[in-house]
Amino acid sequence: MRAGIFGGTFNPIHNGHLQVVQDVKRVFALDQVYLIPAAIPPHKSPKAIAPPQHRFHMIDIALAPFPGLHACNVELQRQGPSYTIDTVKSFLRRPQTNRMAYFYIIGQDAFLDIHTWNSFKTLLKSVPFIVMKRPLSNETPGIDQWQEALSAYLWRILSKHYTFNIQTHCFQHPLYQAIYPVDVTPMPISSTDVRRALKTGRSISRLVPDAVAAYIRNKGLYQ
Repeated sequence: MRAGIFGGTFNPIHNGHLQVVQDVKRVFALDQVYLIPAAIPPHKSPKAIAPPQHRFHMIDIALAPFPGLHACNVELQRQGPSYTIDTVKSFLRRPQTNRMAYFYIIGQDAFLDIHTWNSFKTLLKSVPFIVMKRPLSNETPGIDQWQEALSAYLWRILSKHYTFNIQTHCFQHPLYQAIYPVDVTPMPISSTDVRRALKTGRSISRLVPDAVAAYIRNKGLYQ
């Protein structure tokens, strides 16, 4: 069995999240993927972030049509900042771990900041990473260019001992788990776009699932 762990603020979840997680699930033949909203994101100001229970429920209803995709509230059950290393350790302690291979799914922009994360070296030793190209605009570099940027970051910031394995299409290291770069469907949508549209009274029907739009409207979020 293979499972993905996809953490983030999800403020709110949008169609871009849904597309890329389906891409990764298919490419890596993952049986399950868990989307985990951070209760207290360590690197973000809480001012514009909806309460974690609302973000969890929006994920839950957004994933309802997709088999194998699940909302997970593990970070809502802990006190203090939502550190990824604690989340990964909680998955690795699960009884079924001995028959489950876990992968941590992350966008390229977030991964390029991972050296600032709590216990990042332990995290890199604990679980393989799937690093998704972040679709920002029509000018976003192609796979070769963005993989070059990832390579430079690995070698200059994390460790000069990373090597790229062409056969398995991943970066390998003698101490750390593998890093798998993956190109996903370009969908230049961000949670900021959704919040900005709501603030200005524009429709979000093309940005989020209908059920999520209804939830946001009913709960009066992001006003």
